[in-house]
Amino acid sequence: MFTTGLQSYNFEPMSRIALNARLLIPGKLEGTGRFTHQCYKRLIGSRPNDDFLLIFDRKPPKDFNYGLNVEAISLLPPARRPWLFDIWFDYAITRKLKTWKADIFVSTDGYISRRTDVPQLNVIHDINFEHNPEWLPSRYANHFKKRFPEYARRASKLCTVSEFSRHDIADTYSINS
Repeated sequence: MFTTGLQSYNFEPMSRIALNARLLIPGKLEGTGRFTHQCYKRLIGSRPNDDFLLIFDRKPPKDFNYGLNVEAISLLPPARRPWLFDIWFDYAITRKLKTWKADIFVSTDGYISRRTDVPQLNVIHDINFEHNPEWLPSRYANHFKKRFPEYARRASKLCTVSEFSRHDIADTYSINS
């Protein structure tokens, strides 16, 4: 179930790959945003015959033009608060995956839809909120603690960025690593 990075995931031959692009914010790429940008750039570049859908929760910026086989769209509502995360991933994303006929949904920020049958590759970088909830506003820490165990179990494939995180997620959420 686990892998330690998108590059090590063996995508089956497919043609329609939907990508969570929520954290691709021009001029404001933080750690997960930079990771997302580099992974998507490499993934799309390595699969020129497939179609990709970058799904933003704001107007798609022109800064992330990865190729002619990529379409960028925006879905409402903007996912900026825990309750909006649920609406965006569970309803807006689910609906778009179905209408676009996605073969897989890739999410690099730990969130996936709880309402779709489309296979989902989920990247959970770490679960520091489980061990140090005081580092976050309580509404975020509580939301993450409630949702991430389910996201980890629902993912068709779960990725992480290190062996430490792999073991931590597996042990904390009782998932086979």
